[in-house]
Amino acid sequence: MASFKIVATVGALATLAACVETSGETTAQMPVMPGGPTFTEGSFAASDAATKSCRDALVARTDGSSVRVVGSRQTEGGNAVSMRVGDNGAPWLCFVGADGSNPSVEFQGSDSFQ
Repeated sequence: MASFKIVATVGALATLAACVETSGETTAQMPVMPGGPTFTEGSFAASDAATKSCRDALVARTDGSSVRVVGSRQTEGGNAVSMRVGDNGAPWLCFVGADGSNPSVEFQGSDSFQ
């Protein structure tokens, strides 16, 4: 009887394991508009105040779903902070003072994204 319970338990576990989805599908990132301002990913040079100010401005402008800061760089007038929004990674760029003042967000996506 004990061996039957072990076999039944192993069978039940195998059935549950088969229910785990492992499709591995990923959503493509929306490309950045060709010829636009430099969109920086993977390098972070802006201050924490500038980054927070830009992120807050973009959350307020969009529905706030999954805004991710993906990079930043220093500019002549302050900082440029690159962000991606949503499942498709829509690219947005924010120009902001080094101290976080006057954030201005702009969509940088390409209309040709399929």
